[in-house]
Amino acid sequence: MAKVLLRNGNGSRSAQASKYDAHNTVLSKTYGALADLRRLRLHGLIERTPKTHRYRLTTFGLKTALFYTQAYQRLLRRGLSERHDPRTSESSTLAINFTRFQVTLDAYLVENMAA
Repeated sequence: MAKVLLRNGNGSRSAQASKYDAHNTVLSKTYGALADLRRLRLHGLIERTPKTHRYRLTTFGLKTALFYTQAYQRLLRRGLSERHDPRTSESSTLAINFTRFQVTLDAYLVENMAA
């Protein structure tokens, strides 16, 4: 198994990588874009046009792309801008819930990383 160097806030540590991570690293370094096309094809997002070197989106691929685009436009971009707006950063419902989420996540990580 390959060794991977992971960085955390306090420094660095090494950990065993899974076979999947090592396989994807080798594919990406060796084949680059071909490996990416292969992964997209195996997940059903694209399909190869017969007897050519071209690919096209499947219906599922188009729906997936539209979902991620709309999720970014409607949720992430708007929510992050609201979160970092100094006029509403302390009083908005999003800011209060985000702070609560951060505190809960930090407590969970401290509890489980110490074990």
